[in-house]
Amino acid sequence: MQFSNFKRQGRGAFCLLVLLPLCFMTQPSYAQGFSAGNDYSGEEFQNYIPYTTRQATKKELGKDKQSPKAPPKEEPKSLKDWTPKELGQLWESGRDRAVMNPTDENVRAYMYSQDIILDVATRYAEKQMEIVKNDPILNQSNRISISNSGDIDAKRLQGKAIEVAVDEMARKGGLLIFVDSTCVFCAHQLPILDALKNASNPWKPMEYLVVSIDGKAPSGWKNFVPDNGLFKKLKLSITPSIVYVPNPTAYRDGEDTNQYIVVAQGEIEHVDELSKRIAEVGIKSRIVSKQVMKDFDIWNRGVASTKDLGELKINPDIPNAIPGLVQAIKKNSF
Repeated sequence: MQFSNFKRQGRGAFCLLVLLPLCFMTQPSYAQGFSAGNDYSGEEFQNYIPYTTRQATKKELGKDKQSPKAPPKEEPKSLKDWTPKELGQLWESGRDRAVMNPTDENVRAYMYSQDIILDVATRYAEKQMEIVKNDPILNQSNRISISNSGDIDAKRLQGKAIEVAVDEMARKGGLLIFVDSTCVFCAHQLPILDALKNASNPWKPMEYLVVSIDGKAPSGWKNFVPDNGLFKKLKLSITPSIVYVPNPTAYRDGEDTNQYIVVAQGEIEHVDELSKRIAEVGIKSRIVSKQVMKDFDIWNRGVASTKDLGELKINPDIPNAIPGLVQAIKKNSF
């Protein structure tokens, strides 16, 4: 009985005897609240759970060891679905590989890629030629032939148009040439004008009048009139200057109602060049006939006018309508 009581009463004493020395031996700095006072009984340790580092699960460890997933491979597509830009990129990348690392495989792959691209270009060129042969508007030979004979014919036609233009303008007006006595180039210019006036051809000669801005004529020339301020009025800057006057009329009550069209400022060295300049002025001012304008503009045959191009309305969503629209604005250009 005493022994059993001793066991019951001594159980707490035994625990106390065991724990107290342990508390005094360790004395952790973070456990200052656990003192070994007279009332210490150890209840503080009944719900104590020591801190432990969380261990990763096998599943999580398996994820860490897995390599990142590779991006899905792009499926090859038919060549008909490629764009010209993509074909160009294929050619460039293959070329770079072959040049920088010319193995049998790289060079062969590049050359075969190039062969495919050449085949694509050949098939396109064949179809283009087929369409051009059967469409007069797209056939550039209908504009101006690129052959030697075609080029000669075009130049001959334009030369004839220039002669007709100068003749028509000579019938409607004449030239003023502004000079001064100290201008060396003016003396050279007058014979060119004289040759245009006295040319032995069926066309009407182009009359001209010499106007001296300093009241004196160049050496060897006596027939002139002094400038009355017209040189400055026309904002001319150098001599010689050549001006065309269509349908000239005398001043009325001191008022000048004439139209003045500048042909050139500076010396023109050849009669053919001067004739062309005069024709260009007549065409630009629409003084000459429509047929002359068309023949002179032979190099633009088949080219739509700036006005027609500016008014052309194209819907990019309806590309098949483009041929009809272009044909409509070009029908009068041939």
